[in-house]
Amino acid sequence: MNFLKQTISVLFALLLLLLPISSCKKDYQINDSLTVYCTGSEYKGRFLMSAVSEYENLYGLKVNVWEQIPLASIHQTTEEEWLEYCLTIKTTIMAGEGPDIFVFNSQEIQKDLYKMMDAEAFLDFDTLIKSDKDFHLDRYEKLIMDIGMYKGNRYILPITYFIPHMVVSEEKLERFGVSISDITCYESLLGTAMKLHSDNKRLCNTLYQGISFTWSVGWAQETINHEAKTLDLNKDTFNMYMQYYKGEVNLDSQCQSLSTIDYAESIGFDDGLLVYDLGLMGLTKILSSGRDYNDILILPIPNSNGSKTASVTHYAMISSSSKNIDNAWKFVKILLGENFQKEIYLSYGENPQGIGVDSSLIDYTIDKFTEVNSTFGQIPNKYIDNIKESYKSYDNVVINGLIADLISVKDLNEYIQSDNLNKLKKSTENYYSIWFTE
Repeated sequence: MNFLKQTISVLFALLLLLLPISSCKKDYQINDSLTVYCTGSEYKGRFLMSAVSEYENLYGLKVNVWEQIPLASIHQTTEEEWLEYCLTIKTTIMAGEGPDIFVFNSQEIQKDLYKMMDAEAFLDFDTLIKSDKDFHLDRYEKLIMDIGMYKGNRYILPITYFIPHMVVSEEKLERFGVSISDITCYESLLGTAMKLHSDNKRLCNTLYQGISFTWSVGWAQETINHEAKTLDLNKDTFNMYMQYYKGEVNLDSQCQSLSTIDYAESIGFDDGLLVYDLGLMGLTKILSSGRDYNDILILPIPNSNGSKTASVTHYAMISSSSKNIDNAWKFVKILLGENFQKEIYLSYGENPQGIGVDSSLIDYTIDKFTEVNSTFGQIPNKYIDNIKESYKSYDNVVINGLIADLISVKDLNEYIQSDNLNKLKKSTENYYSIWFTE
């Protein structure tokens, strides 16, 4: 499998040389069609369809949805098939072919997104925004929107995001000598996890899943500067996380076999409580499991600054080779429009990225979340207040899943066996020194 991944990486690197994207602006547009790509799964297919319907009703033009894997069969694909699928997406983009619009959630392209932006494979949205008097960028959350900036160009427009949360039982944690006030930043969360695990191995899965997840979607990205093409693995957080990871793998092999939600439901949180959610949909699963939640708190997982990190889950880009730019821009505006943004939670379970600086859309979404979950019983106001507050105050933004493979599986396995952190760092640094220059 590693050989296959390496082969695909080499092929993509060659394509970057053989299929350069022209940086010249198109001097013509046909605007007689529109083709859109969205990850071919049932959820994401449904996520896109409401925008397609709105566009077709408004403009009377049929939208072509570009699929390489049928919606019903993506969950049955093998890893080899998925890797080949991802390579197809990447080569199509770099060849300047395929859809006018790509709506991604990073699964298909991960960190290769930056190579595509280096090659100017996508249109700079600022060229469209500046000439559109009806579109006002300042209506949107600036910190969220600016994650789409790269080398002075706005290649990406975020569509959805979420704030990772943990569900904490103060009373049960205190049994192990842990106070919730001790968890003030990501590093203290790691320290708390290691203390809990040393006392009670059955906590393994819930903590492992949540902390590893937040590492991969957020904090690991702080080690890489894509514009400067540098990698910094000398942060204390990295050293601490790797110590934590090694302890987890050695603690219990079941850590990597159960999902957090399934585990939490199966044991009823009897062993202490510290789990994460995947946006509001994950909280729904927790709240609907029929447990007694009188003593729990729903809190955002802190970042290294002691604040919160927002993770962009869906984002849109327009191909720089598109001949239907006007049509594509109209579609992107629908994705960012009030109608579609209000549909996101009810149709897919994601939290919207925030239609306005007054955060009115967040209030609307959380209120809908409360309404949906009221069928499981009255949700205490403290939960709702905490969720609303966390979605309105954060100091960092990342794109979800861009570097889930920061360290190769081979290097991780060798580290677990040898406990040689310096060797792991050196191997990872060597990989990125090559990757940055490919």
